[in-house]
Amino acid sequence: MNRSTCPGAFSMPHLAIILTIAALLAPSVHAAEPVGGRWSLEPGHEKPRYLFRDGDGSSDLFSYHQSDSNKDGTDEVRLRHEPGFLVIESQGWPNHPTATFPNSGNPNTISVQEFTFRLPLEPRKAAEITRLPMGPIGVALNGVVFFNPFEQGGMNAVEGYSEVWLDSCCGHPQQTGVYHYHKYPTCVKSPFPDDGTRHSPVIGFAFDGFPIHGPYESDGVMAKDLEGDRSLDVCNGHEDAERGYHYHVTPGRFPYVIGGYRGVPEPSNNRGLR
Repeated sequence: MNRSTCPGAFSMPHLAIILTIAALLAPSVHAAEPVGGRWSLEPGHEKPRYLFRDGDGSSDLFSYHQSDSNKDGTDEVRLRHEPGFLVIESQGWPNHPTATFPNSGNPNTISVQEFTFRLPLEPRKAAEITRLPMGPIGVALNGVVFFNPFEQGGMNAVEGYSEVWLDSCCGHPQQTGVYHYHKYPTCVKSPFPDDGTRHSPVIGFAFDGFPIHGPYESDGVMAKDLEGDRSLDVCNGHEDAERGYHYHVTPGRFPYVIGGYRGVPEPSNNRGLR
């Protein structure tokens, strides 16, 4: 005699699926440990996973970019922290397509770097703005550095004939092989969409520790078009209740990434690179 299954009873495969879903939805047993400012460390992962509080929640910004794109056995981005700083070790190797270098407009070749950057965990606005140096001024989430908007000699690196030196991802290498961005790096894919329907996500950090967001302030509104108290300052930053002080990139408008340090930059990050 065949035994019928009671209505509502679960077979073993169904039960396994339900238990798996429940496990994924359950809160993590590994509570994130605050390390300073908006940063916390979520234990229980093979690679250190740092969460950044942005708006209403905390986000894992870097894991998406912790990969070995150049196949040398080392992740392009590696994280740790020490008293007062988040430490980013980076090879500076782009994890996206680039133009072929060298080429007729740029004789330089992209090469692997050995960067160690220290971001203040608790950035604070300074009494005076710090002028940007030549060379690296910040780092994108993929470990590639931002440079200021000028080439050697004070020439605008974005507008005019020098703009053809940049590839479709808005980057190029300088004479020692450091690939870098002078403006909004559209190929740096944040773990979160930057589609113009909401405030842009974080795409990197300036060396004073303040985050750099994409171009949008809200649905269809670019930060560069804000007016009044909400407008960007000369450093390309402003403040709100959810995020505190932060920078925005400004496509098509100088200074493109940041125009100066509103906070206190960590001097070791520039390391004399030009």
